[in-house]
Amino acid sequence: MGPLSIICVLIHSVFGSCIAGDGQIVINEGTVTIKGRKIDWKYASFIEALGPVEREDSGIDVYDSQGIMLWKENNDTQVEEFKVVFGPNDESNSSHYAKKFYTGTVIVEGVTITKNTSLDEIRTALPQYDFQMDSETWYDGVYKDIYIFVQYDQTLQILSYLAIGHDDEDTYTR
Repeated sequence: MGPLSIICVLIHSVFGSCIAGDGQIVINEGTVTIKGRKIDWKYASFIEALGPVEREDSGIDVYDSQGIMLWKENNDTQVEEFKVVFGPNDESNSSHYAKKFYTGTVIVEGVTITKNTSLDEIRTALPQYDFQMDSETWYDGVYKDIYIFVQYDQTLQILSYLAIGHDDEDTYTR
């Protein structure tokens, strides 16, 4: 973790937010914060943090300018998961895929994750998530009711996206 990440984690622990880039996302001990706003998995909390939806495609809310996508459940009152898009992958040509890539910072349990964070780095830095292979390039982990899917390119060195969700009875269970 670099000096900026350490400072950001300290600021976050004291003030509850640390805006270090477009769309700062922090996950810490089962709590998700986006742009300084605590996410309770209700749709309204995402709208408050991200602003009005830029477009909707196939039931997915897409924030093209931020590289973020939302999947809703329960008659659109809850968000099942959100995807942070770092780069292209097999879905890139789908109409619902974000047209731009995320340029902000993602901090998970004090660890800064970028598109260049390798799978080995994530597994070593975040053992509490117990990341397991789902496919050759897709791994998942869960900790304190938050699940994270990590999708990589074929080298497992370039991160395509993180899908982050609330592990409840209606969503992900390992």
